[in-house]
Amino acid sequence: FIELMLAVMAHDSGYSNKTSGLCLEDICFQCALTLDAQQDNQQGVDLQLIRSTENSAEKIVIYSELEQGDWQQHAEAKIASKSFATQQQINIEAYKSKGAMLDVAAFYQSLSDEGIYYGPSFQGVKEAYSMEQGVLARIEISSDINDYISHPALLDSCLHTVGLMILNQNVSLKSTMLPVSVERLQLRESLGQELWVWLSSEDS
Repeated sequence: FIELMLAVMAHDSGYSNKTSGLCLEDICFQCALTLDAQQDNQQGVDLQLIRSTENSAEKIVIYSELEQGDWQQHAEAKIASKSFATQQQINIEAYKSKGAMLDVAAFYQSLSDEGIYYGPSFQGVKEAYSMEQGVLARIEISSDINDYISHPALLDSCLHTVGLMILNQNVSLKSTMLPVSVERLQLRESLGQELWVWLSSEDS
């Protein structure tokens, strides 16, 4: 859903504003979009993206068409234009040397044990380090990202760091979690295939 929203914004304005880039706020996920085998292989799903103005704020809403012709709302977000407050820089090698390497393979195995299966292409966390201040992780995907601003597999793998942190803090916690909202997502340019994620324990 986020990639679709960013694509709409980029189509309209591109990255002409390097001060704010593309910015979404108050992103909410109301309903997951599920595909059965027939839809995935043949028919697909009809989606509708509506960009509108409400109370002087621009927003994007995503719907899918149901069998009976009704539309199901899945996600919405406000279009924002805000400057980057800070440009935080992290010394990757220094943080790696201070942190304890986490067992990423064991993390994905623990998800499989709970019935959450990620194939090799979706196991994007390649290395991760835990320290008192948070978790540092390298994310990389092998998918073709030429036509993407933020590949869904890349964004999903960034969220895996939250699971890594929780598992590292409390190994007895066994529950499935899904993101329901994002306060702000702001990009200056496409994310590419590889990036580093810093997850602060103070914000989690």
